Amino acid sequence: MQRYLKWVADAERMLRTVMRPEDLHRYVLTDRYWATLQSPLERKLFAPAVLDEMLHIARELEAAFRDLDQYLNGWLTDGEFNGPINYVVPDTNVFMQHPQLYPDID
Repeated sequence: MQRYLKWVADAERMLRTVMRPEDLHRYVLTDRYWATLQSPLERKLFAPAVLDEMLHIARELEAAFRDLDQYLNGWLTDGEFNGPINYVVPDTNVFMQHPQLYPDID
């Protein structure tokens, strides 16, 4: 149980700046998490619920990754690309603060 609660705290801390709040609540800060955290019952009684929650979160994250992968693979033309896929996410701070336009930056 402590490992689950630590995982949620760590995941929330690392993901809160890169995920929308509604996605963070969907994948990490779930209703089961809050119920587990606030319950006065013995922690061992929650073991099955925590295991079920971890499996549910794993399935949700795997589905989100598959959706993202399919979306990004849709940009490739058949036969044009045979290597591994590299995802590039530009830093939006560059758009807002850099003195040059993005295409002009070396």
